[in-house]
Amino acid sequence: MTTSYSPPPPAGGYHSEPSQPQFAAPTMPAPRAARRPKMIGAGVALVAVGGLAAGAAVMQAGTKTQVLAVSHALKYGQQITADDLTVAHIAADPALSPVAASDENSVIGKYVGTDVPAGSLLTRGDLASGAIPGPGSVLVGIPVKVTSLPVGGVQPADQITVISTPGANDDPATAPAAQSVNATVVAVAAADSNGVVVIGVQAKASDAAALTAWGATGRLAVVIGPRN
Repeated sequence: MTTSYSPPPPAGGYHSEPSQPQFAAPTMPAPRAARRPKMIGAGVALVAVGGLAAGAAVMQAGTKTQVLAVSHALKYGQQITADDLTVAHIAADPALSPVAASDENSVIGKYVGTDVPAGSLLTRGDLASGAIPGPGSVLVGIPVKVTSLPVGGVQPADQITVISTPGANDDPATAPAAQSVNATVVAVAAADSNGVVVIGVQAKASDAAALTAWGATGRLAVVIGPRN
């Protein structure tokens, strides 16, 4: 019978090799972008300016003022009543000069010196300096052929000169010297089927007879003066 032989352990016994310590690879921080102090300062300044501008815009938009507006269209020469006015709330704007709502009583009873569309803000420039017709003045309706008006016609508040013209069979060389009357257009009607327009004018009471006679015979022409 065969007996296996195992050599005796060495003195001191068997010893395993000591384990080597494991070290993690060092982690390097990511490179930091170089800062530019001037660029950062400029950015901060822009943000600050933008914030101030936005704040100013919000404050201005929030500042409302009460002004007068017209609730329906007003015609030249029309006297203003309380029913013609309404109150509008608008942002303060130095480019606008509407009449303050607190001045309503001082406006009622005055006359408008131009056509004012419905919904428009009422300004001091829309008001006539006095009554229409004023003292010593009258309102006269004059029929005028379209061919005797300037191209484009006339409109309320126009300062015009009405000139008498020779008759159809008169010789201009022997006709009496032309006469003229200054007047202000108050209203304009639409032309009829014969091409005749009736215009209402404010003129001196002493000129009413001449304007009426010229209009009845059709012997007149209209010239427009400078417009404001």
